[in-house]
Amino acid sequence: MKRYHSIIISILCAFLGFFIGNNFSVGFLKIKNDGIALDQLLTILVTLGIGWYIPSQLSKVLEDKRIIKNLLVEEISSYLIFISDVKKKLSDCLIAGAISDLEKRQINLIFEESDLLLSNLQTQAEIIDKTLCNKAIDSYVVYHRLVTGGQLMNASFIHVDQVFYSKVVTEHYKLDITFKQLAQEVQLHK
Repeated sequence: MKRYHSIIISILCAFLGFFIGNNFSVGFLKIKNDGIALDQLLTILVTLGIGWYIPSQLSKVLEDKRIIKNLLVEEISSYLIFISDVKKKLSDCLIAGAISDLEKRQINLIFEESDLLLSNLQTQAEIIDKTLCNKAIDSYVVYHRLVTGGQLMNASFIHVDQVFYSKVVTEHYKLDITFKQLAQEVQLHK
């Protein structure tokens, strides 16, 4: 719709310029008694065309970049909501006083799916900048290792104590802050 309006305005401006050129003497345009010269008309039309084409293409490029950034920020937000399920599950286990093998498997499944989501997020972020996700990935690896690489996944670990939960919560909030900073970097990236 915008393009249609731009074309109509350009055509109207060209006809207005032609009318003025035929009836009045205007600055650089030398009007002859028998009409406007063809090269001058072509110059005006090319100038109008360039004047219309450049802003419309620049607008399109800027809009595409804004859309990509918004989609990436939405992905980051949904990822943070998804990864918070680990903290919630451990919180429930702390309150219950025990953790079962089923809950351990559920935590592992959350991390497996989280790995896929993070890989997808990284691929999308590489459109903007290849190194954009490095800090966020490092933070995720630390969090992942704390939860799945330590004592929690041992068969002898049967309850979540306050000390372990505090470590998990601390790393979770570090992860949360890192991903929120990533979202800000995406929005501010040129």
